[in-house]
Amino acid sequence: MHTLSFLKSQGYLIIGTANRPDAHDLSTFKLPEKVVFIIGSEGHGMDDETLLQCDLFMKIPINSTVAHLNASHAATIFMYETSRQM
Repeated sequence: MHTLSFLKSQGYLIIGTANRPDAHDLSTFKLPEKVVFIIGSEGHGMDDETLLQCDLFMKIPINSTVAHLNASHAATIFMYETSRQM
């Protein structure tokens, strides 16, 4: 967690990626220049300590029949959107 605390002190926004009710929609969220994405594991997500370090949560808009995406696929989508906005 030291690394996340350091990144926050340097002005980075820590975004947890999770399909949860309070998550912002990736397609409509304006990403800041300094951003860190935390991608949880496919089976277990993120541990509680990591969840507490997140400034906010973001999700990929998908249809209601798909609850989760493969972690590597989700990471690819988040990185693509980041590069598209930059």
